[in-house]
Amino acid sequence: MLSSARIQSDDLVVDLLDFGARIQMIEYAGKAVALSYENNQAFLGDAFYLGATVGPIANRVRNGRFQVGDKTVQLPQNEHPNCLHSGGLGLDKQTWQVIRQTESLLEFKCQVALKPLGMSGELTCTAVYQVNESALTVLYSSQCSDDTYLNLTNHVYLNLNGSGSVLDHEYRSYAASVYKRGKDNLPSLALDHLTPGQELDLSEQGFDGFIDHHFNMGDINLAESRPENLRRYIDIQSASSKLKVSVYGSAPGFQLYTGAGLGEPFNASAGFCVEPQFVPDAINRPDASPILKAGDLFERAIRYNFSTI
Repeated sequence: MLSSARIQSDDLVVDLLDFGARIQMIEYAGKAVALSYENNQAFLGDAFYLGATVGPIANRVRNGRFQVGDKTVQLPQNEHPNCLHSGGLGLDKQTWQVIRQTESLLEFKCQVALKPLGMSGELTCTAVYQVNESALTVLYSSQCSDDTYLNLTNHVYLNLNGSGSVLDHEYRSYAASVYKRGKDNLPSLALDHLTPGQELDLSEQGFDGFIDHHFNMGDINLAESRPENLRRYIDIQSASSKLKVSVYGSAPGFQLYTGAGLGEPFNASAGFCVEPQFVPDAINRPDASPILKAGDLFERAIRYNFSTI
């Protein structure tokens, strides 16, 4: 049985589920702006990671394989030949425990063995959701008993119109650059430079009418990617609803996805995701190789600021 809980402020209402420590619903200005299922039980068969905590490794790993020290890790190749979002065996499929709750805050905890994924060690994670006025903040904290690769994020789909397509939204990025798309939906090493505050044109910049790209915030030391160092990633607004969301995060970049792969019971492009994270396949790239040492703390913060325009 899935368990749901509500946190709220005067401006914002957020419903959360213990399955996947996920966002079930967000209501702002009287409008439901997060993609959801009509029946909570449908989340058990969710194929789109709706509102879920995604990890231990978000996004794609080339061939599902990477090296930690002298150990080779082989993940499930659920998007052949790659592994996507931990191969269908990740934190989004776990039932988390509620360990703290107030009117405006909910904290989940999950302890899981990584062996079924092909990884080693025991992982302990907490996910704290908090609303304050018109902002929702998510804070992830994790530790592992072995050296490992972690890349947690949240995968909520937003639609500021409440329904229809998000391709009519305006996307204004504050990133320094965006990675060109490479083979098998993985980013290449090549970057297109952007002007911070630049509106993204979905028909240009290599987007081909949709976005599933990783945006780089610049030359950021991974050691500085801490929750207190939130960076403004992107502003997204709808002229139809007059609603806007500004997304901030502590990761060195973010994936922007406009939902082209959504299917039944949803339509393609029915929601967009802003996913703060390391660049996909970071563990195998020469420009980013993040390893979390055993017992060290992994932290990631995300903030969604809603407003009217």
